[in-house]
Amino acid sequence: MSKLVTLSQRNLLLKSDILKDYPKLRTFLQFTPDTDSSELHTLDKEVRNLFNSGIFNAISNKAPQEWEVDKDRTLDSAKELKNNTRCQICNTKIKNVCYIKNKINNNRLIVGSTCVTYFGILDKRELDKILKERETIKRRAEINKSINNIENTFQELDLFIEKSPIIIKNRVINKFAALKNEAIDLYKRYIDSNLESYEKVRIINRIKDILPKIKVEKSKIIEYIDKNKANKFVVTKGMYRSVGYDDRCIPDLEEDGFVSEKNIFRIKDVEFIKSVITDFNKYLADYNMRIIRAYEFARNIYYQIDIGNTGYAIVDYKYSDFAFNYGSLVFGEEPLDDISVDKVFRNSKIRSEVTITTILNSIEDIIVEKEFELDDVNKEFNEIIIKNCKNDRYIILNFSETIDMFKELAIASNKKLSREVISYILGCKNTKSEYEMESYRRQTNL
Repeated sequence: MSKLVTLSQRNLLLKSDILKDYPKLRTFLQFTPDTDSSELHTLDKEVRNLFNSGIFNAISNKAPQEWEVDKDRTLDSAKELKNNTRCQICNTKIKNVCYIKNKINNNRLIVGSTCVTYFGILDKRELDKILKERETIKRRAEINKSINNIENTFQELDLFIEKSPIIIKNRVINKFAALKNEAIDLYKRYIDSNLESYEKVRIINRIKDILPKIKVEKSKIIEYIDKNKANKFVVTKGMYRSVGYDDRCIPDLEEDGFVSEKNIFRIKDVEFIKSVITDFNKYLADYNMRIIRAYEFARNIYYQIDIGNTGYAIVDYKYSDFAFNYGSLVFGEEPLDDISVDKVFRNSKIRSEVTITTILNSIEDIIVEKEFELDDVNKEFNEIIIKNCKNDRYIILNFSETIDMFKELAIASNKKLSREVISYILGCKNTKSEYEMESYRRQTNL
């Protein structure tokens, strides 16, 4: 006949908190451990009922839920402990020593990996993971001992590249990166695989052979950084990030390490864009133009350009477009587009208050001759209000549209433009009588 209670059940239950609710069962387990099922009828009635009703099975199944792996103790190897440790649940010799703790009464047990999974205290997959991690830690300790603090060496090499203020071009960094990656791959193979001793020795010797070569390549990179970090055309980390990691010019920047006429227009780093203003102005001076400043607006960067150095015609040219057309000038090459005041002006926007005032003054000069009057400019409501003196009606123009349409008035005025201005005003449908205008003004002033 089989035992009424197995040794493993008995040992776990006696250390579990649930047994305090059943003192007679505790006494039975303590003093009659070898009772088999044929002797059930001889037991105390209360204890016998626990078995007959299935309560004992419920107690036995519940007890393991009180236990967890002791987080204060690591999983050990009996071989490393150099003793014949036995499982305190099943009393067999242990290969992998697990420490478990009762979450309620804080009792502790040393058990084997078989019992810890059999009772569901630790999932088999979780145990396998812990065992694997333990072996990995052990191999890490081995290789760090054989090659003095190799993990720290790898971290320092990564930090060295990360801290570089500039992008190291491929020709300079490739050998360094290849050697470093080979050493790291060998290290990972050592700690992730269960290798034979001769394979471990071969890996350690190869890494030791690689490290001095990495040091030589590192010195070359330091020399390259010192030589080029002050060059404004060398690609800094900020410039590299500014173009976006998915930009098609990234391979060129990594290959060359320098900004060129091929990609200058893709750079969105404000400091770099400011730094080449002087270079552009050397060529713009021949056309009586100059870049005043660079600024950011609506996620784009613009050059503000004085057209003709007159001080009143100031335009705003989107940097990426300007550099696309004329960026090659900076490198002594012919520009993609012929440069001229007219082309620069045509491709620009008007934001300067000085230039807007010039355009409005020109419009006012034109309309006065046709018996119109510039009544008001309301930028908040994006309006230009013009009074038709012939019929006392007010014409409300779109401010932005009008400035953009007649921006040429900032640098020149002619009969054709004058006719277009009058035609544009007369074609506007948004008109109001004097009475309507008074009511409108009261509403807009609220």
